[in-house]
Formats: sequence, C-alpha cells, structure tokens
Amino acid sequence: MVVLKRIAVTIYILVLLYLAGFAIGSAAREEMLIQIALPFAIILILGVRVLGERSELAGWAVFTVWLGSTYLQTGQTIETIIFVVYIGIALLGAFKSPYFLGLAWLFHPVWDFVPRELPDLLKDLPTACIMFDIPIGLYILWFTRKDRWKPFGKNAKSSSPAATS
Repeated sequence: MVVLKRIAVTIYILVLLYLAGFAIGSAAREEMLIQIALPFAIILILGVRVLGERSELAGWAVFTVWLGSTYLQTGQTIETIIFVVYIGIALLGAFKSPYFLGLAWLFHPVWDFVPRELPDLLKDLPTACIMFDIPIGLYILWFTRKDRWKPFGKNAKSSSPAATS
C-alpha cells in the first residue's frame, strides 16, 4: 500500500509540474505572465500542500529543480551551471534542511534580473518571478520555521517524550 501511495504522489507531482509549465507557457504566449504570477503562486502552494507533510517536501524539492531550469533554453553555460546548483540545493533541502529550498526560491528573483538576452516570449518573466517566487519562498521558510517538514533520512515527528529528549 505504501508503494502505491508513493507512485500516486510521484504521478501527482509530475502532473502538477507539467501543468505548471503548460500554464506558464500559455500565460507567456498571451502576455499575461505578470498578471497571473501571484494567483499562480497561491494555486501552486495549495496544489503541493495537499500532498501532506512528507510528500510536500518532496514536491518542493522537485519544483526547486524546475525553478533552476528557468533559463536553460537560452543555451548559456552559466544557466546550465545554475541548474546543476539548483539540483544540489534541492537535494540539500530534501535531506538536510528545507531552509535551502526557501532560500533558493528567494534568491531566484535576484538571478532573474541578471542581464541576459531573453526570447520575446519571456520578456516579462523576471518581473513575474518576483510575484511568483517570493511568496513560495516565504511559504517554505515560514513552514520550515514552524517545523512542518523533517528532511528525509531524519526521524519523522513524534510526540513521545523519548523522542524529544
């Protein structure tokens, strides 16, 4: 039963990832990136949150890798390096501390404004990312601080006195 749940969660995360990419692509084609950024951040937060604590952490790690791939299509070597760095940060976030995930999301708007040649389709992406990345980063930091998630490999939350000593 546990295996089936993990498969279902994995499929859900992958479908959500696909839908996120599709929605952003559609918004870019309609020149609506800035208008949909904040509502879409809220929808994504709710969509990942329904997974429950442990699976939600995995979801945010996957979406952090996705975030790092934002400018891969430019073909610049630095973007590939950033993508690899974001993979590392996602792993640190999943296995060491979810704070890494929140910080990755909060750093991304800074990276968005590094001068680069963008396709016309993505000209609004840096501005939209301020309204998309920051709420997600703050959400992750807030609930990490509230101890919502334990990194994988660490003991799950326990209310027993033995676990707290």
